[in-house]
Amino acid sequence: MLVDKARAVILRNVTRKVQAAFDTAAAHKGQKIPVINKDAIIQCHRELLKTAEQNLKEDQTIRCIIPDYREPANPSIPIEKMKKILVKDLVVGKHHKGCYLKVRLTARAIGIELAVQSVAEDEQGACALVRLYFRDEDCTADDHLPYGNVIIIRDPFVWSSGECDAFIVRVDHPYDVLYLYPWVDDLEKMIPNNWKYNFRLDQLDISNLLQLAQAYTREGEHHAAIVRYNCAESKALKLSNPSKAARIIEECRFGRAVTYSRLRQHILATPDVDAILRKSPNNVVALHLRVLRHYHAGRYDLCNEELTRLIKNDPKNHVLQSLRLRAKERYEEVKYGKYNWQGMRQHGSGSFTDLDHADYTHPVKLKKTPKGRRIFTARDVKRGDLLMVVKAIALVTLDNNTCLLLANRDGKVETEFGVAPQLTQEIIERLKREPAGFYEKTLSLLDDGGYETSGYKLPDGSKVLDAFHIEEIRRLNCLNITNIPVHPGQTYAYLPMGTMPLSRVTSYNSGLWFLPSFLRHSCISNAHRTVIGDMMIIRAGRDIPKDTKVTVNCVTPSVWEYPLIKFVCSCPVHKYDVIEGGGPGASEESRHRKNLWTEFSAECERIESARTKPEKWAKLKLNELLPVMMSKLVAIEATMPPVHQIPHIQLAHRYRYIASAYYGAGQRRHALCAYYKVLDSLGVDYYVLEGLDKLIIKKHGQCSEDLLHSYRDLAGLSTTPNIRKAWRKASIDVYEILYGERFSYDSVVHTLDFVESKAPCACVGIDNFLIDDAREMKKRMQIDLEMEREWVATTEALAMQELMTGGARRAWAKTAEGGEEDPGTQKRVIERIMGMDGEEMTSKVGKEAEKETHRKVKEGGNKENER
Repeated sequence: MLVDKARAVILRNVTRKVQAAFDTAAAHKGQKIPVINKDAIIQCHRELLKTAEQNLKEDQTIRCIIPDYREPANPSIPIEKMKKILVKDLVVGKHHKGCYLKVRLTARAIGIELAVQSVAEDEQGACALVRLYFRDEDCTADDHLPYGNVIIIRDPFVWSSGECDAFIVRVDHPYDVLYLYPWVDDLEKMIPNNWKYNFRLDQLDISNLLQLAQAYTREGEHHAAIVRYNCAESKALKLSNPSKAARIIEECRFGRAVTYSRLRQHILATPDVDAILRKSPNNVVALHLRVLRHYHAGRYDLCNEELTRLIKNDPKNHVLQSLRLRAKERYEEVKYGKYNWQGMRQHGSGSFTDLDHADYTHPVKLKKTPKGRRIFTARDVKRGDLLMVVKAIALVTLDNNTCLLLANRDGKVETEFGVAPQLTQEIIERLKREPAGFYEKTLSLLDDGGYETSGYKLPDGSKVLDAFHIEEIRRLNCLNITNIPVHPGQTYAYLPMGTMPLSRVTSYNSGLWFLPSFLRHSCISNAHRTVIGDMMIIRAGRDIPKDTKVTVNCVTPSVWEYPLIKFVCSCPVHKYDVIEGGGPGASEESRHRKNLWTEFSAECERIESARTKPEKWAKLKLNELLPVMMSKLVAIEATMPPVHQIPHIQLAHRYRYIASAYYGAGQRRHALCAYYKVLDSLGVDYYVLEGLDKLIIKKHGQCSEDLLHSYRDLAGLSTTPNIRKAWRKASIDVYEILYGERFSYDSVVHTLDFVESKAPCACVGIDNFLIDDAREMKKRMQIDLEMEREWVATTEALAMQELMTGGARRAWAKTAEGGEEDPGTQKRVIERIMGMDGEEMTSKVGKEAEKETHRKVKEGGNKENER
């Protein structure tokens, strides 16, 4: 997989080439296309294919060039009322509104880049290239442009890409092409007489057509099968034998309905299924197809009722029983949000992304605001609660992640790397499978950047699909997201472990989800999203009251992958980051903070450059460098607002950098201090009671990967079992919020056991404060023994020793009067702590710790008391 720098070079080079080609093509704009002979057009047809293959070889990308936007043709206008034009009348760069071009396909269609291309001739024999965009990639090129067929192109548009001096009749909108099949009476009338006998299918008899349709169905070429079923049915209607015709028509309906069901186009299968059931109400196959229609339409209660009746008549039918079990599972998902998370993760972790699950959206609602539609909570939700689970309208995996979308907007070529062209194509195909009105009443609600669509309607009353409108919706609402929850290579990125197994930037799947598209970004979000397969899961990152706007963090490590969004984050956290602070006119404090950020980043680069080079790592004095880096972060923290106002997300990430280094160096106490700073920066309110082996988290802070890994490493640093278990549970809880489920935690979040360093810490702390050798301790504290001896003899020192001795005697006396603790003491202590504020907590914990220490000393005997 290419890294950022290599992809950036590709983008620049391709953009330069395409811009030059556009400049060349601009010289022909407004001119009529030259009429050349058929052989020359076919040669140009082949050269364009070679050029596309060469571009793919050089740039490692498949191109999709979007021309200037234009509206689709109006299908409600009869062909007879439109103006007929010929190839010689076509003008380069012109959208011939109100006209139509009738041509016959005279060459085998080829797939070229992300389109289908063929050679066509008009009634006078003049030839031109025809190219269709945004077509179903599951069909062969010949299915889209069948050799010998006659087509009508409404409102033709002539486009020049600037390559091979080719002028192409380009079709982007799905319904701008009308296929004239001779077996359809209304269309057969529009075919010229000299073209009527060139159709291969029309020359076959009914039995051959049915055999071909069944063969295509077995091979998975469903669209070709449907065309042959249609042709056979039209011929059967003309038979003189009514019984034979009825039998053939019923066979065509069965085959076509099954084929549509395999394509999940159950709405298109409805007329055939209903016709079969009107004639045979108890037909098992038709009833099964109707049940599948209910299932895929989300009518699970109705699906259960029909399945119960079918199973009653056929109790040994395992297919029906399995379908009823699935329908019950989907019903519980829709109603209660009960998902088989472990099964979902197992099925969605591979290349298969089309998961069989239903949507759950009860805790949220779509609400209009002055700035547009937004997602709000419909009830009070708790931290970790499921807000919604939504299936994608369309999803394209990273297998096609070598596509390049180039758009000519305002005279400038804009490029986008990823799977965008396939996603637009998949959205169009999904819209064809949905009920009439889905495009107008659902998809059109998404942000389209103010794109003005036409009001044209299809015969069924649904809105005409506008490919460029869908492209704008895709551009502004698609989400680039990966199925891998955590990158294992980044987990311990700061240890000297050699080259990382993964690059920092990974490839992302691209998809479009309806409700999640209305979520707005915040760096301090109250919810978090993830994707398993094609299911987007969103959980609450904190307690959210009713009627609160739901926000998520939309920034990914590869913002450059979709630059056409032109998204700029304006969250307040960036005011204190090195990226934003310290500019011209900034305050002294801001400039000072930026200098500290810069110095800290320089030290990080020193560590990273030495991490993979043993000779440099050996010379790096990490124990001296890390405290200096920590002091810089503490100084930066002093210039920032309190955590309860704005979580210090940037500081938390840097503190974890230092903590991970201490963790790898085996410095337990320093690692603990750094990890505690991570929690403090994210607003976590917690108490660690090591004497009682208890961890209390009174307030959960901002969920992030830094919090997840900090909790995990704190579990590794803990020396008592209950605290270790509590830190681990907190880490799993954060993992569930960030990545939807908790079952894959151990498989994804790798834990590196903490190994204590044998070398003693150079500074004074809990781990070396009670060493037996007082002289060694004082030496570490850098105390001058001669000066200490002189100071102890002074009057002030003697008075201070007397005060300390008196206080200690009174404390021992009070302890002796208190006696032993009863067995329920720890439980009562925890219960009291949970109801205290911070100041009372600090005071009480100190008293309890003192009491615990006195009890242990008392058990030690008289000798310990005397000492």
